[in-house]
Amino acid sequence: SVEEKVKIVSGVRDNFEFVHTSDYSNFLNHLLSPYLRTLKLGPRATHPGPEAKLRQYMLESLHRLPTNVSLLRPHVSEIMSCCLNLMESENEHNTVLCIKILIDLHKGFKSADEQDVQRLLSIVQDFYNRLPATVEKIFSGPPSPVRVSSASEDSFIDAGSMEELDGSIPYLTGSESFKVLTECPVVVVLMYQVYQRSLRATIETFVPLLIRTLETAAPSNAILEHKMHYLDFLTCQVKTVSFLAYIMRYHASFVRPYAGRISSNVINLLKTIPPDASATKKELLIATRHVVTTEFRDGFTPHLKDLLDDRTLLGESTTVVDPLRPLAYSTVADLAHWARDRWTLEDLSLIICAYSRILHDPTLYVNIHTMATKLLLNL
Repeated sequence: SVEEKVKIVSGVRDNFEFVHTSDYSNFLNHLLSPYLRTLKLGPRATHPGPEAKLRQYMLESLHRLPTNVSLLRPHVSEIMSCCLNLMESENEHNTVLCIKILIDLHKGFKSADEQDVQRLLSIVQDFYNRLPATVEKIFSGPPSPVRVSSASEDSFIDAGSMEELDGSIPYLTGSESFKVLTECPVVVVLMYQVYQRSLRATIETFVPLLIRTLETAAPSNAILEHKMHYLDFLTCQVKTVSFLAYIMRYHASFVRPYAGRISSNVINLLKTIPPDASATKKELLIATRHVVTTEFRDGFTPHLKDLLDDRTLLGESTTVVDPLRPLAYSTVADLAHWARDRWTLEDLSLIICAYSRILHDPTLYVNIHTMATKLLLNL
């Protein structure tokens, strides 16, 4: 029965440390054939149930395969092909697992067929193209009972823990998931690093899609009626800023036409990220700091007043503000330093007032006081 298969696959997944032996090659031959056949031919996991758990556990098992062993190489192409097929039809959690499997395989075995690489990037582009429709579908109307699965990078969800929920509630598909889009920049950057020569033109086609992702807005009631999806959406946009910061370093010409729009959207994100999403705001500040070290820092100069306003930069939650203050103040200090030749007298006055206040704040660490002192002296 399917339940018995689930128990067997779960046992295999949880005991991978016992298969790294001299019989590992034989183990792979017996494991991968039925797993890949079931994943390819079996029904997609659109609703909760034993079949969904079976597919999830199989993908989790593939994700846990060690990719630093040459014995896996003969099976790499077939696993990649299977994951690419599943990305276009599986639920969001399984699609995220497929992406992570592909990332691990490309890192461990840099020998993928160029057609497979282009197909992967085409699927990712399709996900970005669908984003406006996804936002409309998820956020429109009353709160919808759409099941959401989530898992951290180092842990796996036990689908059985959600059995008490109504089994008729469908999973989100990978093509309409903000969680999947959050993972996409990682795989695109990896493909570019590994297969750089053939992907320059492809990277350029991503830039307009990334700008549109930043400029897509959720409705005003999203945070109240669809908070989990809303936070996933903001995280997706922050990852997009990080992706653009990476492209700026190596292909500034691709991004230059959108310079002003990027900075405006970063400021908007700083204002809209809610107080309880401190990790998301931290990642946005880190990405902003990377942007500030490039020529695109000029886009932030019209927004100086916003950046010097703690309510915009940090928010109003004390528990969130204090840990982020060193990163936030040093990011704005970098901007003030690098663009010091462009400031007006009014701008300089605002910077001096803000960092003089920081210098005299006894709650900040000495290194922040030192940074403020250096900035004031350099100005």
